[in-house]
Amino acid sequence: MTTNWLKKLLGQAKAQRPEVARLEANASESPHPATPPSLVACMLDVRLEQVSSLKQLRMHAQAYRVMNMMRGITLESMQADPEDPMAWVNIGRVQIEDEKFDSAKEAIAHARSLAKRSGNAQMEGITDVLRFQLLRRQPKARQESFDLSRPLTEDQYQEYMSTTLGEMFYVCQSCGHLNLMLGEHCSNCRFAPQSLNECQVSLALSAMHCKTTTLVEIAQQIQRGRKPHEFIDNLDAIIKRFPTDQGILEKIKKNAEDDYLNFMAYDRCPACSKRVWPSSVDVCPHCHTKLDRPMLLKLALCVDRILQQLIWNLRRSDIAAYAQFVILLVNLKYLLVRKQQAPSDAQRQAAVDLLLKISPLYAQNGGGVVWVKSPTKVVSEVLDSAVHKDIGPTMDFIRDELLHFLRLVSDAVSLF
Repeated sequence: MTTNWLKKLLGQAKAQRPEVARLEANASESPHPATPPSLVACMLDVRLEQVSSLKQLRMHAQAYRVMNMMRGITLESMQADPEDPMAWVNIGRVQIEDEKFDSAKEAIAHARSLAKRSGNAQMEGITDVLRFQLLRRQPKARQESFDLSRPLTEDQYQEYMSTTLGEMFYVCQSCGHLNLMLGEHCSNCRFAPQSLNECQVSLALSAMHCKTTTLVEIAQQIQRGRKPHEFIDNLDAIIKRFPTDQGILEKIKKNAEDDYLNFMAYDRCPACSKRVWPSSVDVCPHCHTKLDRPMLLKLALCVDRILQQLIWNLRRSDIAAYAQFVILLVNLKYLLVRKQQAPSDAQRQAAVDLLLKISPLYAQNGGGVVWVKSPTKVVSEVLDSAVHKDIGPTMDFIRDELLHFLRLVSDAVSLF
């Protein structure tokens, strides 16, 4: 699998030979002729962190020196054992950091084929994680490529969903809420994995392993108070497929140290501490205290309410638009809560189009339905009042939240 980019990389490695030789001399007691892939992985964690801190100064000589040195180390490891999938994984990681995404994809695919050939399920899991990292690092789809005056085509949707949004969302194993980034505190309960087992469970409860409808169902079961091991068959066997490297846990713990906006603090009235369910209200319905909710916060609360209704009260669907809508909502919540950024024009348009595609939305108990007729009209209807005494108010609440969501993502509303 020696391609042009690999030949060029080999030449760069030879140019950095003095630094590679120095590193090899430090490990001279090792019986191996080159740095072992496991040691390369540990060194990569340190070196890539250095480069990340310099990504705003990528022209700086130190960034180039570090990356060139890591290219040389990974190539030495690969040449020592070309059939070792970990060596190709390390090459893929360097290529991702160096923003050579096509070369990274090629290296990851080769690592996966080697892992499959040797029956190494754990290494296959590592390549899956790396593949999702590659998807996230690829350039975002250019917004100007979309004509926002009319619905996006299916091809545009596929490009938009694959390059603009992170798809590896997961279910919090503690509270059952849907989150985007593994390792950061859950925006609802502040949980973050603290052990290798918890990391593996989080990976098992992610889009890497389950389809969207399954994740939504799992979220409901956890929110009912059940533990994942209580209702998922063979969970212990499933999680063994995922990486158990201590370095992954350390990285997750480091991510969790960054404390972002506490979403729950804004979910309740500051005076009476009671949860205010409607996202559109400006006055607490319990104690009549005026609520200080900027438009961005209102949208974040509205997205959270809709996600909860998809988990608890609305039927799940296997159509592609349903999964895309859930992924979009999870990404919007991350964008709003973690970064305090408004959605892009393409995300706004996609939200409207996807809602129109998945309408009508039926209650799980069959007692009601909500129709999204247009970006400015949403109606609810009770089909069977006998299924639950609160079916009417529930469908009205869903209607109001969807209408509020459509209003907030429209071009007529400024979120600042």
